[in-house]
Order: sequence, then structure tokens, then C-alpha cells
Amino acid sequence: MQKNTSSTIISVLLLALLVWALSSGKKSVKPREESEATQLARETPLVREGEKTPLEKPPEKGELKTTNNPPTKDALEEPGKDPDAKGSPAPVTPPVAQQASEEKAERPENRAPPAAGPEIIPAPKALLRGTVTDGEGKPIMGAQVSLQTTVESANKKKLRKKKVGPVLTDAKGLFEFRDIDPTPTAELLAYHLDYVEFQGKPFELRPGGELDNFNIRLPEGGRINISVLGPDGSPRPDEDLSIWRAVENRKHPWEKIKTRKADSEGKSFFAGLSDNSYSLRAGGSRGTRHYTRLLRITSSRELEQVIQLEPEKIISGTVRNNRDEPVEGALVKSFRTRPEFGQDEKSSDRTNTEGQFNIGQLGDGAYLVTVQAKGYLRHSRMINSGEEVTLLLRQYGRISGQVLSLSSGRAIMGSQAQLEPLENQKGRQGLRPNAKGFFRSNSLLPGSYLLKVTAPGHTPAALDLEVKDGQNLELIIELEIP
Repeated sequence: MQKNTSSTIISVLLLALLVWALSSGKKSVKPREESEATQLARETPLVREGEKTPLEKPPEKGELKTTNNPPTKDALEEPGKDPDAKGSPAPVTPPVAQQASEEKAERPENRAPPAAGPEIIPAPKALLRGTVTDGEGKPIMGAQVSLQTTVESANKKKLRKKKVGPVLTDAKGLFEFRDIDPTPTAELLAYHLDYVEFQGKPFELRPGGELDNFNIRLPEGGRINISVLGPDGSPRPDEDLSIWRAVENRKHPWEKIKTRKADSEGKSFFAGLSDNSYSLRAGGSRGTRHYTRLLRITSSRELEQVIQLEPEKIISGTVRNNRDEPVEGALVKSFRTRPEFGQDEKSSDRTNTEGQFNIGQLGDGAYLVTVQAKGYLRHSRMINSGEEVTLLLRQYGRISGQVLSLSSGRAIMGSQAQLEPLENQKGRQGLRPNAKGFFRSNSLLPGSYLLKVTAPGHTPAALDLEVKDGQNLELIIELEIP
């Protein structure tokens, strides 16, 4: 009986301890950690593939950082709290990561697509067709047709002309331009070797416009029939021919407009020439000189021209100085005016290391030959073509010196020198001595000179000089104190 009573008491005590333990609220550390981890995983937003990982907001300045670690043993106890609560701190809410500002509003998959910009539609291209015929209305094959339009420059401040083509007409004289940019001003140009050039009036090319009613008529114009003969009078095949048109208000008064070659019989022609003055040119190769003839052409005139080329003549020789030394690199020019040919004849050559030169492409007659070289006076004389000559060059004289004070032997500050020629040659020069009294002149014509020297506080001086070809005079000028 007593044994049963003791067992009952022990069971009651164990039950009481169990009830007390359950009511005290104590839990093991490990289950709590698992619960917090589970809660953190449940409350933290899931990061999908392709999205940015949310960034944790840093703690504010002066604010303690919250952690999930339990307090250490050395942590201070707060007054009024149960010491047993040290091992089981109050649950801490895990920090929630904050999204970037651009992702706060809405997720990418939920955003509306950006609004589309205005669509740029290019202006429709234009089309242009037409025909090219002669004065009798017959189609011209092989005519070159170009379209000249006006467009804005790169800075959009000026207009410039742009050329499209050329295109060649077919056997029916047809031409066509496709995919042309619209323009307020366009012009048609047509060219054929046998007809007068054409330039039409300006017209407008509208977007998407189709113009197919252009008919260009090319008049035949004037014509020159040419026979080319060599110096021996035989036909000259494959000779180069050119026709030049006179122009006004230009630096060069002639403009090349057409070129051709003579056939196997030395014959050729130029047609389609409008009323103007022309220069017909040939030769200049295979031992012949340039041929030039001035002509006046009208649209209804047909000329017959026989060109007999002249053999090439030369002027050759040597350039030397007064010491009989060859002058290398001297420029030798020949010149003569031929008003009947409508141009000047010019040719030139430079001397080699032996001072030799050779000027070709000359005809019969005299030419003005000039020679110039660095450090030498320019030389000119008339020479007949075919001659071999020796040209002498005179060198410039040189003078240098120093202005000193006779009493001290030192340079005089502010001194001046004046060199005046005593003969008809040019050469008056003002020589300004430097701070040390030195002066120099390297380009004096040979002759007699008067050198005048002045200086503050000193008596002026004058000196007669004779400067010879290539001579270098060195002077010391001493001035006295009055």
C-alpha cells in the first residue's frame, strides 16, 4: 500500500514538472534557428533568372545593425528582466531587402512597351525619260545625257550643283533616269562629238513624278575636216588632235572641248561647233613640234584644213659663271608671242651638274631666252632655234662690316649705314647694324657704291666702294668723337 502511494506521488510530480516546462515557454536553440531560417526564406522575395538581385539597405548612421546571433555571455543584463531570458532573446524580424528605385514601380514583365517614335517615310523617287534627235528629227545614238540638280551643301547655307549620269542613248535615241531624288531645280545636258552641246532650261522634279516627254534636239553646227601630214608630206596616222574654244573673263583664255586621233590615212574632223573662235592644235610627239592654228567657226560653215607638222627644233647650251664654273640648277626659259596662233610659245629646262640644258618643241625663228639661278643676276638674250650657246651669269656682290668707336674700339649703339649706287644700276639699301655693330648685304649688283655711316655722338663717315662680280667685301669702319 505504501509502495503504491509513493509511485502515485512520483507520477504527480513528473506530471507537474512537465506542465511547468510547457508553460514556461522555453524552447531549444536549434528549433528556433530553423524557424527563423524558414521565416526568412518565406518573407524574402524570390529572385527570378534575368532579374537584378535586391540590394540590402545599409543601416542608418548611429543605428545598431540587427543580427540573428544570440547575445554573448558578456552582454549586460537589462534591469527588470529575468536572467533566464538571456539564452533565449526575443524573436528578431529578418531584414527585408529593398529594390532599386527603377524596379520599385513595376516588374519588367509587367511594364508597358515604350511608345514608338514617328515613322520617317522617304520622299518617293522621280523618273525621267526622253529622246535625243538631230535637226531633221532622226534619233542620235551614243549621245551622252546628264542631269544636273541643285542640292544643299553640308552646312545647309549654300546650294551646290550635283551631276547625275551621263547615260548613253540607244539606237532609238532613248535615255532614262530612274530613282532620282526630288529637286526644285534640274537641268538636262546633252553632248555628242558631232553635234552642238545642249543645255536645257531649269525644271522641277517632284516626288514620285514621272516625266517622259523630253525631246532634245542637237543641231549639227560648224565642221572642220582635217588632213594631217608629217614633215616629209606623207599622211600622219594616229596623231593627237584637239580643239579649244575661246572663253572670256578667265585667267586662261582657252578651254579644251574635244579631242580626236587621226585615222590610218591621217584624216579626222571636228563637228558640232557653235559660233565662236577656236584654236586647232596637233603634233608635239615623234619629233614634231606643236601646231596651232586660230579659226573662226559659224554654225553653217564647213572648213577644210591641211596640217603639215614641222620638225622639232631645240636650243641647247651650257650655263657658266665668270669663273668658268658650271651653274647647276639654273632655270632656262624660252618665250615668244605668236598672235596669229592665239597663244604664247613657252618652254623651259633646268641645267644639270655640268650646267647643260636642252629646250625642245621649238619652231623656226628667234626666241627670248632667260636664265636665273640663286645668287646670280638674271640674264636674258635672243637666240634662234637650232643654236647651241654658252650663257654667262654674273654673281651678286656681298658686303659685310662692323661699326666701331675709334677711341674705345667698341661697337657703337644706334649706328646706321646707307649704301647708294654711283652708277645707273639699282641697289640702294639701308643697312641697320645690330647691337654689336655688324651689318651685311648679300645681293649687290656689281658696280660702284657710296657707303655712309652715322652714329650718335660721333662724326659721320663716307666710303667709296667698288663691288665686283661675286666679290665679298669685309669692312671695319671706325668713327671719331668730335
